[in-house]
Amino acid sequence: EYTWDGYSFEEFLDQSFYMSTIEPWVPTPAGGSSGLMFCFPGTALVTVEGNNKQMLLRDVKLGDKVLVDSDGNYETIYSFGHYNADIRSNAFLTLSTSTGKSVTLTPNHMIQTAKKGTIAASNVRVGDSIYGEDVVTQIRKNVQKKGMYAPFTKSGYLIVDDMVVSNYVAVIDNNANKLLGGFVSHQWIAHAFNAPHRFYCTYNDCTTEKYTEDGLSTWIATPV
Repeated sequence: EYTWDGYSFEEFLDQSFYMSTIEPWVPTPAGGSSGLMFCFPGTALVTVEGNNKQMLLRDVKLGDKVLVDSDGNYETIYSFGHYNADIRSNAFLTLSTSTGKSVTLTPNHMIQTAKKGTIAASNVRVGDSIYGEDVVTQIRKNVQKKGMYAPFTKSGYLIVDDMVVSNYVAVIDNNANKLLGGFVSHQWIAHAFNAPHRFYCTYNDCTTEKYTEDGLSTWIATPV
């Protein structure tokens, strides 16, 4: 039987954080996914086109264009995988760097590194290079913050707190950067599976997208 990184296809779906909970066309494992969190807090900072300064993520809206890379490119936020202004949680971790920067995100959310590719924040280690010459000097776990936001952009990336981060979480809870024998990254899998949603919002107005009480997009929470 063909396997994905040692898992049968059914096991892969059951163990996949992203594919079992982030998009509606993939089955949800028995027991649901109420404990899953994949986000940044409301106090995270992003740069919005047309503004002269950074904005709190809690103030950013669908349709805003945010900085996504060091080349000065901006992309539209077409959806939020998670949008909950009221929730408080100590599930976050904070990565601090040698240049005095820090980013706070949930452990399974992915961040771009210089040598390891785009990996879950929980797999970043002290000494890893994050953005340019930034080196991680401290990792704090169980950080409490308010709000959970996961903006989606066309490229699958954006800059949060001056660091390049993914829109997505690692698709399987392990420390491997790539799947399928090392040929496909977690980032590629997540971005590919989000393609129908991204395609729809390219040609339709998604700025009126609604969210459930848990903060999930109705596109995600309701089967298509």
